[in-house]
Amino acid sequence: MIRWLSLLSLVLGGCVSYYGLPVVRQPGPALDSEESPYAQGALLIPVTRHTQGLSRDLHPCLVDDGGDWLYFASDRDGRGFDIYRQRLGYHAAQRLTHLDGDELWPRVSRDGRWLSFGGNARGWWDIYLLDLQAVGEPQLVTPDAREDCVQPTWSPDGSMLCHAAWSAALDDWCLCGISLSGQPGPEIPKSPLNGRPTEFVALEDRREREPVRGAPARPREHLRQVVSRWRLLSASGTPVAGLHPDFAPDGLRVAYQYARGGWFTVRVYDFSTGLTTTLNSPRGYGAIQPRFMADGRILFLTVNKAQTGLMSSGDGFAITDLAGQAFYDLRNPLGRGRVTDPVEYKGRIYFGGIDGSESLYSVAVR
Repeated sequence: MIRWLSLLSLVLGGCVSYYGLPVVRQPGPALDSEESPYAQGALLIPVTRHTQGLSRDLHPCLVDDGGDWLYFASDRDGRGFDIYRQRLGYHAAQRLTHLDGDELWPRVSRDGRWLSFGGNARGWWDIYLLDLQAVGEPQLVTPDAREDCVQPTWSPDGSMLCHAAWSAALDDWCLCGISLSGQPGPEIPKSPLNGRPTEFVALEDRREREPVRGAPARPREHLRQVVSRWRLLSASGTPVAGLHPDFAPDGLRVAYQYARGGWFTVRVYDFSTGLTTTLNSPRGYGAIQPRFMADGRILFLTVNKAQTGLMSSGDGFAITDLAGQAFYDLRNPLGRGRVTDPVEYKGRIYFGGIDGSESLYSVAVR
């Protein structure tokens, strides 16, 4: 049940503060409160649409690399999902991946060089790297994995990835780390041609796929060595269960989505102590898809627990501090449909909108 429910979340977000959202002057309601979770309103905020057309555009990631770049997953080429990028303010998108199957969850290292993403070319989900300064095929960094590895995120210094992985032994998703060298490493063995069928049916592509395009071999200097892979352990030595990890700006913590009592909330894991903190969430609402903001606060989606079939998306956003007190509330700025995949970049919240189409939007939070 945990795996089935969590799959839904994998693919599909008065007084004015500096961020431009209503300030909740009192702490958020207690866990057992009957109150609405956060202040209502904040609908009248101009929305900018960044992608066009009938394609499904998911998982925005933004980076400043000689300009503002938007990375995302899209099925616009009719062959499943691939990773694309485009400059903000422009509509021309460059396709970056050409693997069999689908590629999702793009994340770019802070220096703008390395793209990490999840792909299911082997029949289950793996983590890949792509050197954005070279030409060649992506590098598989989970060659020994036989269970799904999803949702990678970069440490601020680019030396480590954190991701979620399914554990059949634990019957749950767990958080894992991958240490990467900064020096060129040996070539990773190619994945087998015949892997087991995937049980991770996150997306169904009902169209005929085009053949994988040939690409020149990647030079050794554009590979990174996988130094080690491990599970994140709590202070008591147990694996940390969760999805959607995201590094804090200081690299000392990760926020992640955690199943609690049949629903989801947000937790924060401290690397130095192994301690986890559960952020407060009012009764009747769940919290999903957390992302750290540049100032160290956490942006996440709110989900009404009555909407059990819509856990891949939210009915609005909230911003909280590490104490778990919600400061801002932004109901769905589109005024219709659902929102998903929120991320803050340079004073704006970028997100996916599910409103008859699936495009990427942003709202200012000045």
